[in-house]
Amino acid sequence: MNQICQVAVDIAHANIDRLFTYRVPEGLSVCAGSHVLLPFGAGNRPKEGFVIRVGSAEEPDAEESAALKDVLRLIEPYPVLTEEQIGLA
Repeated sequence: MNQICQVAVDIAHANIDRLFTYRVPEGLSVCAGSHVLLPFGAGNRPKEGFVIRVGSAEEPDAEESAALKDVLRLIEPYPVLTEEQIGLA
């Protein structure tokens, strides 16, 4: 089953005040609070982000699946945010 995550991208811009959905590649283990590196925007510039939620994607349609980008890698091997900090955010 495919795993997806909701990520708060580390960008200080008023128009980007929402969570973004990324696909978690096989072999990568992320959890809420993980600090990750992501391809962001049309140029896929590497940006840092924080995983807020992790879930499973059940058979997304081809168009939806093609639109999702993969998390590139973990920056820290352990969660850097606690559940309480995520709730406050």
